Amino acid sequence: MKLKIKKEEILDCVSKNMSQREIAEHFSVCREYVRNLFKHYDIPITNRRKKPPISKDILIDENHTNNLTLKEISKKYGRTYRSIKHMFKKYGIEVKNNIIQKNNRNREERVAQAKELYGSLTRYELQKKLNIGQQYINEALKDEPHRFANKSSLEIKLSEYLKSLDIEHDSSVKDIIHPKELDIYIPSKKLAIEVNGLFWHSTNGGRSVDKNYHLEKTNQCKKLGIKLLHFFEDELKEKLEICKGIIDANIRDGEQIYARKCSIKEISHTESKNFCDKYHLQGSTIATAHIGLFYENSLVSVMTFRKHRFSKNTNAWEIIRYCTKNHTRVIGGASKLFSKFLELYNPNRVVSYADIRISNGNVYERLGFKYSHTTTPNYYYIIGKNRSNRLNWQKKSLSKKLKIYNPNLTEEENMKLNGYNRIYDCGNKVYVWNLN
Repeated sequence: MKLKIKKEEILDCVSKNMSQREIAEHFSVCREYVRNLFKHYDIPITNRRKKPPISKDILIDENHTNNLTLKEISKKYGRTYRSIKHMFKKYGIEVKNNIIQKNNRNREERVAQAKELYGSLTRYELQKKLNIGQQYINEALKDEPHRFANKSSLEIKLSEYLKSLDIEHDSSVKDIIHPKELDIYIPSKKLAIEVNGLFWHSTNGGRSVDKNYHLEKTNQCKKLGIKLLHFFEDELKEKLEICKGIIDANIRDGEQIYARKCSIKEISHTESKNFCDKYHLQGSTIATAHIGLFYENSLVSVMTFRKHRFSKNTNAWEIIRYCTKNHTRVIGGASKLFSKFLELYNPNRVVSYADIRISNGNVYERLGFKYSHTTTPNYYYIIGKNRSNRLNWQKKSLSKKLKIYNPNLTEEENMKLNGYNRIYDCGNKVYVWNLN
């Protein structure tokens, strides 16, 4: 044994009535090393500290009267759980089964909390939030009407937002595209809103959701002259204000600004990124050209472009992002932004994609684009509580990303094997502008 601490140093600590633990901390060594030093130097342990015993009456009072568990008693008196347990055995004290009673008290508190929260959260959400069994929730709320029985808290938030705007609407509407249900319907605007929960609307959720499920609902509504907006759960949780802005743009005019009163110029990548992250549902992404509209020196609308990813035409571009400040309608804004781009970059072809779940593509038709085709619904993988782009999970990279990987299985099969399911959108309408 290589000695780093001299006997005199140990004896000096002992003379100061330091315990082995304190000596170990003093020399920054482990306690076992100090214990071995005591043995090596043959130093008797004369200062072992013993805490005064806890009386039988105190233990009975704490356990039987105050309903503290042995673990709570040990923490209160600075003892180990093992020592407290030994004392109970030594004194012959019957340990009261207060863990169950304590759990019952906690459950009673959570049930009371459930009664307060019911109405803003569904019964299922209360069960998850309060970590309490469904039977206790149902028992606590047995005299309560089944408010929001089929509504999530996110639907409730959107409903409350519409109420704040004095917009009359119906919830959980089942008689328009029966047997499918519409979460929110605004008859005066012929507008419906769907809240797509990531679990329930995934391919492995609690209902039959295939790749065309959301698109079919959109098309069924379209045949009846109803526009259907789809929002995913993670969008509503993380970008609620943007979702409200999209709804707002479909039900009222908001603040109106005329593009002719706006100045226009190319803006920096940073300025564009910050604006798109704040006002575009998909946030910002890589772009080459960034053009902005300013009203009274304030940025109110942005359009970004980059070279077309799937074309051999070296002068073919695509519109990557177009967004406007929330609750603001810039009349003629898209036209002015696109015209500026044409002036600066002289493209001979421009492609753009309209996300069917929130857009009908009319803005591109007004810009002179021609409808080309509609893509099949795109999918995402649900990773945790969010959607992840499918491009992040291509089969060629799965062996490095997944805990379980089988090269003989498809991409989707490997993802399912690891508990990751798909969720589909409605696809995109593709529009093309060509130089005449």
